[in-house]
Amino acid sequence: MQSKGTSRWMRQRGGVGMAAGIILSVLVLAGIIAWLLLRPEHRPHREAGSILPADAVMVFSIQPGKLINKAGLPDLLRDNIDLLGGAGMMIDPNQIASFADITRLGIRDDKPVLLFMQPGDMGFVMGLVFPLINRDAFEKGIQENLPGELGDQIIKQMTEEQGLRGIFRGREPIAFGYDDNSLLILVEENSRGDDLGPRVHKLFAQENGLAEARPAFRKFMEKGDDLGLWMDLDAAGELIPSEFAALFSSTPYFPKGEQTISWRFEPGELLMEQVVIGGDALPLRPVDPSLLDVIPANAVLTAVGGIDLAEVDKQVSSLLKDSSRLADILPEDIPLEKVQEFIENLTGGDELDLNEQLTGDLALALTDFELKEALFIKVPLPRLYLAGAFKTREGADMEALTRQFKIGETVGLEAFAGDDRIYLASPKFRESLEESGAVPEPVTGSARNQLTTPSAAMALNFPRLARVLEKFPEAAPAIPLLDRMGTFTATVHTQSDASRFTFRLTMQDRKTNVLRQVIELIMNPASPDPIEEDADGNSLPD
Repeated sequence: MQSKGTSRWMRQRGGVGMAAGIILSVLVLAGIIAWLLLRPEHRPHREAGSILPADAVMVFSIQPGKLINKAGLPDLLRDNIDLLGGAGMMIDPNQIASFADITRLGIRDDKPVLLFMQPGDMGFVMGLVFPLINRDAFEKGIQENLPGELGDQIIKQMTEEQGLRGIFRGREPIAFGYDDNSLLILVEENSRGDDLGPRVHKLFAQENGLAEARPAFRKFMEKGDDLGLWMDLDAAGELIPSEFAALFSSTPYFPKGEQTISWRFEPGELLMEQVVIGGDALPLRPVDPSLLDVIPANAVLTAVGGIDLAEVDKQVSSLLKDSSRLADILPEDIPLEKVQEFIENLTGGDELDLNEQLTGDLALALTDFELKEALFIKVPLPRLYLAGAFKTREGADMEALTRQFKIGETVGLEAFAGDDRIYLASPKFRESLEESGAVPEPVTGSARNQLTTPSAAMALNFPRLARVLEKFPEAAPAIPLLDRMGTFTATVHTQSDASRFTFRLTMQDRKTNVLRQVIELIMNPASPDPIEEDADGNSLPD
C-alpha cells in the first residue's frame, strides 16, 4: 500500500508529463506547419491572373466554358452535323458533348484562359495561362485525351522543380510549368526552352503581378466578361499595324495609355465596351436635348452629339498647314492640294468661322435614300430623305450659314434657318420644322433617352434598313439577314481621364443567346417570320 505522499508525488509527476506531452505535440505541429510554409518547393495558392507579368503589354481573356454554354455548342453541332461535310462523318453525335468539355483535360471551365504578350530577349514572349482543377486531373486529362501517345510522351519528358512540374529545358522555343492551380506556357520565336524555363519559375514566384501593378487591368479581370482584351498602348507599339498608327498618331486623340475591350453575349443582345485611359479627352459632349425633336421615330440611321468646334478647328488648321502629316494619311493617288481646298471650303475657309457661328450641337436622322444619276456625270448620286439641325450661337450670321449648307442640295436636301438653328432637311420635313421646330412624329421613349446622355450617339435600325434596300435588287441576299437583326447603337462617354465607347447589337429574337443566333446565321441565313415592333422600334412579345 502506497503512502499518501508517494501517491501525491506520482499524480504531480503524471500531470507534468501530460503537460509536457501537449507542449511537445504543439511544437511538433508548429514545426511541420513552418516547414510546409518555408520549404523552397512550397507555392501559395495562386490564381491564374496573378501569374501574369507586371510588364505585360497585352492580355486577351476568354471564358471557354461560358461561350460553349451560351452557344449551346453540343446541341448546335449535333443538329447541324451534316453541314460539316466529311468531317461530320467522323464524329459520333453521342460524343459531341464530351468533345466540348474542357474539364476532361483538367482545365476549369468557370475561369478565364489568358493569352499575354510581354517584352523578351528576342522580341515578344507569348504566354498562355490555363486555370487547372488540380495537377492530378490535368495529368490524367492529357494522358487520356490527347491523340495517340502524345500525352504519355509529354509526361515522360516532364521534371519537377521548385514545386512545379513541366518542361523547363530544351531546344524548342517553348517551356511550360504548372502547379495545383494554373498551367503556364511560354513561347518566344528564335529562343530556346533553356531560356524560357527560368522565366516560368520567375512568374510563378513573383509577389506582384500585372493585377497589382495596373488597377485598370484588375478591374477588367473582375468584370468577368465572355471575351476581353487589355493593352498598354504606349508599350505595345510594335503590335499595332503601321498603317493604323500612321493614320492617327499625328492627332492628340490617338489612343494612349491603357485600353480595355470586352464582349458579353446575352439573350438577344451583344454588348461590346471599349475604355481608353489616358490621352487627351475627345472634343465631345452631350447634345442639346431640344435638337432631338428633329429625329423621326421611324429613322433608319441617327447620329447626335456635341462637338468642341474650337478644338476641332485647331487640329484641322494644324493638319492643313503641315503638308507632310496630311500626305502620310492620304493615298498616293489623291492630290494633296485638292483635299486642302475641299476642307477649307467645307469649313468656311477664312470667310466664315464656324466656331463663332455654331455651338457644335447637331442631330441628323436618315429615313430613306435613293440613287439618281447625276446630270453631267455618269455616276449615281444618293437622294437622301433626312432631317437634321445644327444649333447656332447668339448673333450668328444665319444667311451666311444657310449658304454654307447649300452643299446639301446635291443630295436632295434644303438648308433653311430657324430661331436658334440651321436646318438641313428633305422638302417633306420643311413645313413642320419651320412651324414647330420638330418633325411630325419625333422619337420618344427609350429610343430618345438613349440619345440624351452620351457625348455622342449613333443608332441603326436593321429592319427599317431592309425595307429601304428592297428597292435595290442587288441587295436582296442581305434582306433576310437584316430582318433577323434588331438595332445597332454606338455611344461615347468622355471624361478628362478616360473615354468609354459602348456598342450594342440586338436581335429580333430576344430569348436565344446572341452567340447562338450569330452561329446559326452563318450556318443558315434564312429569314424567320417578321416580328412586329412598337413605336420605339422594340419587338413586341408573342
